[in-house]
Order: sequence, then structure tokens, then C-alpha cells
Amino acid sequence: MFQFESLEATSFDEAPTRVYLNGEFLNGDLLLISAEIENAQVPVLGTSFHLKYDENKLKFLRYEPGGFLEQGGDPFYLAKDIENEGKVIFGQTLRNDDRFPVGEGDLVQFTFQIEEEGIFAFEFDREVVSSLDEVRQDIDDVIFEDFSIERGSDKESVFASKLDINTGEKGFSFNFDGKNKIVISIR
Repeated sequence: MFQFESLEATSFDEAPTRVYLNGEFLNGDLLLISAEIENAQVPVLGTSFHLKYDENKLKFLRYEPGGFLEQGGDPFYLAKDIENEGKVIFGQTLRNDDRFPVGEGDLVQFTFQIEEEGIFAFEFDREVVSSLDEVRQDIDDVIFEDFSIERGSDKESVFASKLDINTGEKGFSFNFDGKNKIVISIR
């Protein structure tokens, strides 16, 4: 059973780095999914993740690089759709002599063709945001938020979960309307 130690609203100054998704329907049968980063206080060398989706409802078409890492140089990109598994493997990295951005911005946009209507859910897996301090290292306290969208819905709900492998601390955040957020830490 979970025991709630604290229930608190997170202020922007205290907020961890957040990677989240937005969606937009285009031209009838296309869905554009944007991955964005905010509150990156540590300079970002690169990001990578697997983005899971329902391959019965969607077909991956292409990706477009975002502007966040482009601020620092000319990043390398990898985007590969794994057929029959319903996931896109994505990675991007700058070179060691580039400038590493902080703050917020768009990471990447994915375009999907809609094969079947319904609720379109996207889930992050094997997610990493990295920096460089002598050697490449993962940045702690990054929250990746899964996302779902349905045509015609005016509200989205996002659920994010995090487990800090160094401390064993678990955390959950619920974002009901894009504005109000509840963050719960469990020890």
C-alpha cells in the first residue's frame, strides 16, 4: 500500500526538467505529435527515448527535428520505426564542442497517419536526457509524461510517473487541464 508523505504543488523554480507531448490533427487523417522540453536547468547534450503507440490505429510516417538542440549546433538524429512493435526509437545529440542549450523548446515532431479512429495513446520508454561533465551522463529528476488524445476532445489528461533509481523515491504527477498540476512524492 502506498503511503503519501507529501502532497504539494510544484513551483516553476523547483520544478524538475519535464519532457511532454502535444498533439494536433492535420488534414483529416494525419496526427502531429510534438515532444517538448521545459525547465532544463542543466545544459542538454542530447535526448533519446522509445515512443510507443498503437500500430493498429496509427502508422508512423516521418519526423522533423525540433529547434531546441539546433540552438547549440548541428545535432545528429536517429529515428526508426520498429514495425510490428508499435514504437519509434528516437535519439538526438550534439557534439562535444557544441553549445548545450538550457530552458525550453521543441525536441521533435512525429507525423502519423490515422488508420483507425479512437483514443491515441503515446508512452515513453527507455527515456534519457543527457549532459556532459567530463563524460556523458544522464540528468536526474527528468519527468517524461505519457500522452493521449482523441479527435474532438477539448481537454487532455496526462499522467506521468517517475522512479529515481538512485534513491528509490517514486513520484507521480497528474495534469488534468494543461494548467493545474498535482505532484505526489512517495518514499
